[in-house]
Amino acid sequence: MRSSGAGVSLPGSPHGSLSVAASGGAGGGGGDETPAEVLAQLFSNFRVLLRDRNFLLLLTTFSFGLAVFNALLTVIAQMLGP
Repeated sequence: MRSSGAGVSLPGSPHGSLSVAASGGAGGGGGDETPAEVLAQLFSNFRVLLRDRNFLLLLTTFSFGLAVFNALLTVIAQMLGP
């Protein structure tokens, strides 16, 4: 099954929409895009995400939670260690 290369528009960003190209199978490829074009699209989508307030809030929250979790586990490991 080969994709037509049409993208899917993801709503929700006030600065624009992300364009996600449908992949053509398990290999992930399927389009006629060069690696440079794929990389350019990736960076373009990343820039859109970094301007999205809701994504930044989610990223910050999860980053803070992961940092606290790792710090607590480090302290617990030091207390329980030999």
